[in-house]
Amino acid sequence: MAAKVAGGAEFSSPAQRIPWSREVRMTAFQIGTIRIDQIVEMENVTVPAKWLLANISDFYPEIETFEINIQSFLIRTGKNTILVDSGCGDGRSRPGQPQFEGLTTGFLQKLALAGPQVDDIDLVILTHLHFDHVGWNTNWVDGAWRPTFPRARYLFSRNEYEFWGSAQWTGIGSEATRQSFRDSVQPVVDAGQADFLEALEDIRRFDPEIALLPLPGHTPYQFGIAVESMSERAVIVADALHSPLQISEPRLYNGGDMDRELALRTRQTLIRDHADTGTLLFGSHVGGSSAGCIVSGDGGPRFVEWTDA
Repeated sequence: MAAKVAGGAEFSSPAQRIPWSREVRMTAFQIGTIRIDQIVEMENVTVPAKWLLANISDFYPEIETFEINIQSFLIRTGKNTILVDSGCGDGRSRPGQPQFEGLTTGFLQKLALAGPQVDDIDLVILTHLHFDHVGWNTNWVDGAWRPTFPRARYLFSRNEYEFWGSAQWTGIGSEATRQSFRDSVQPVVDAGQADFLEALEDIRRFDPEIALLPLPGHTPYQFGIAVESMSERAVIVADALHSPLQISEPRLYNGGDMDRELALRTRQTLIRDHADTGTLLFGSHVGGSSAGCIVSGDGGPRFVEWTDA
């Protein structure tokens, strides 16, 4: 199947796109026998260009704003129904982030449009523990933050957990993320529903069709999620990629990148390993279908978004 971009360029990918929800513009992809659904919590959020890419004016001074998504991904393997990251969450206090304060997004209703109810989620895998990736881990019930998905095991890096746990007294990172650790991460640990990943290979104990890739830099222990089936491959790259422009110019960095040089090396590795392979890459904040491939050209690599247009 060929995917198209503006100008008529095409790339070949065996994955099948299923546009299943016109109402909220979400898309599903069939990767062999595995299905990946885009679950959009917030669509087309307009942000200042420097908020997303801090050094944008060094490369593209004409760009003043970006439109981004806040989104999760639903993976259905032969064994599990898996939610990858859980967005911002509703009704939260997020100091220093007024656009994410006290939200009402209807995320669980959007998730239900894809089929699963909260009781159907087997695993919640958290690529990293920033506030916009953990919010729906919990809901406010009977005066306390309690796990949203009652049957799920919540999986995340022990090192990432300990890093943000220590941030409660070291003050590293944003106050919004320190607050989300208290209301959206620690409660699932206290409820006994968390399983710490000591090593990325530990994921195989939970689902043999899932692999984790180290993507450090944005946070020290961020990882991505790869699926492969019937010679088709997709990778959820989390916040290693905030904008498709970072494929053409990987020196562009997000202001939240905790180690800019390491984040750059991570992007360079993604480009090297996935250019011209047909692998679909999914970005947590990339708009539209959220997915595309890296294609080489005379001007260097670029991200070609998957679209039926």
